[in-house]
Amino acid sequence: MSQFLQILHAIARLDGYGKTRQLRTLVDHQLRAGHFVRVVGMSADRNILNTWQEEGIDCLGLDRRWRYDPFVAWRLRQEMLRRPFDILHCWDQAAINFCSAVGTATPRVLAAPAIAPGITQTPPCEGARAKFWADQCLPFDSRIVAIAGQLTREKRIEEAIWSFELVRTIHPQAHLLIFGDGPDRIRLERFARLATDSDGIRFVGFCSQWRELLTHVDVFWHVANSLPAGLEAMAAKVPVIASDNSTNRDLIEEGYSGYLVPWDKRALWARNTLQLFEERELATKVGAAGAQVASKRFADKIMLSAFDELYGQAL
Repeated sequence: MSQFLQILHAIARLDGYGKTRQLRTLVDHQLRAGHFVRVVGMSADRNILNTWQEEGIDCLGLDRRWRYDPFVAWRLRQEMLRRPFDILHCWDQAAINFCSAVGTATPRVLAAPAIAPGITQTPPCEGARAKFWADQCLPFDSRIVAIAGQLTREKRIEEAIWSFELVRTIHPQAHLLIFGDGPDRIRLERFARLATDSDGIRFVGFCSQWRELLTHVDVFWHVANSLPAGLEAMAAKVPVIASDNSTNRDLIEEGYSGYLVPWDKRALWARNTLQLFEERELATKVGAAGAQVASKRFADKIMLSAFDELYGQAL
């Protein structure tokens, strides 16, 4: 894109997960190139919104209350009329529906293009492990299993908690760290207290430093179907055990760059985790192979190049 563009990004929810992370990487890239960029979320996590605004991103949350909120539609139309945009980039079906309902004078609309996320390898943050372990009251001999993502029912966090109970029974030093927030957090915290030894489970919430902390995790459980969290763990050279589905099969070679396990096979999740705890050389090899896959197929520069090509075609 050689010309300077006016770009409006629309997304259903502005939070710290999935497509929002991909969006943030693209926005930073477009701002460095000199384009004017504005981001509108039909709803937004206030912490994320405030952080983006403090870091100089022109963004707005519209506080959607219902699946179709007429007040949000009216505010979105005002945003679209406020200045002429060259490109309207809709990141999901909800954004497409809202923008279609209010109409748009924007000549070029990108409707939820499917481009693989980009991942940056993050070096360990000196002192981050000691501080975080102290904040979470974790013993320094803890073996850590981590999960990350928005806490919703479809993420199967309950099943992961049951699987972790098997790990904890055999390896009492094991702890499960659950990074992320969401509408299901309170219910999941109650479930963890009732179903297992809650001392072994930490609900960390959204953590802006989680990529740096990943380098200190022993095993990452990728229980969801979406790519970003599992890819970031692979990029950090953390061995990944993932749900056996078509998305993850395309990413992981069984036993080489990670492990694939049916989401409801609790004993198998536990067995693979314990093996990685005990065989550190194996864990290092699996982590290194995963990092190679992540850097070769999902580097930030590959994603940004694909978006640049897409924008060029739209123009």
